[in-house]
Amino acid sequence: MEKNKLYYGDNLEVLRQHVKDESVDLIYLDPPCVGFGLTEG
Repeated sequence: MEKNKLYYGDNLEVLRQHVKDESVDLIYLDPPCVGFGLTEG
């Protein structure tokens, strides 16, 4: 996996094709609206 490269596509497919097994400790996902306080409720 190259540094500073944007991968566009299905998350699982990109991870399986471009990221080596056991090379990632944490993946944090923040849906677009949640981080900006735009969720309903």
